[in-house]
Amino acid sequence: MSTIPNHLKALVKRGSFAEFTSLANARAYAARCIKLHMVVQGDIDADSEDGRFWVVVPADAERLEKAGCEILT
Repeated sequence: MSTIPNHLKALVKRGSFAEFTSLANARAYAARCIKLHMVVQGDIDADSEDGRFWVVVPADAERLEKAGCEILT
């Protein structure tokens, strides 16, 4: 399993992070979390395939959004 790229690691401070290749799976995981979690669009390779979706707490999602990532939920 890959992780958040090094240039974004400092933005995920809570340590609660999960990565998925499927948006549906990421949303299902976020929905089952006890505390509120959000889905963020992660890495997309050059041909716009194999995108990564990260499930993080709202504070981390906000920091990732400011860094250019897109919040999906």
